[in-house]
Amino acid sequence: MTKAVVIGHSHSAAIAQALSLERPEFEGVSVYRLEDRKRPYERDVITLRKAISIVRELPADAGVFLSTLGTYHNIWGLLRSEQ
Repeated sequence: MTKAVVIGHSHSAAIAQALSLERPEFEGVSVYRLEDRKRPYERDVITLRKAISIVRELPADAGVFLSTLGTYHNIWGLLRSEQ
């Protein structure tokens, strides 16, 4: 995999920050944050239509990673936890 994109919501900001610390190793990874109608004040976001366009233009061997519903894994983990 020579190129990859991460598209998502709030957790994508943390992913972008982590990647910026390791930039030489992850130069081919781009991170995009999707707009959220409930948060019109957020900056540097893209529309779903733009996200689809970005993915369509990727080479066949590129990775696409979604970072959505980030808090739900915490909720489910707490509900299903045996502890």
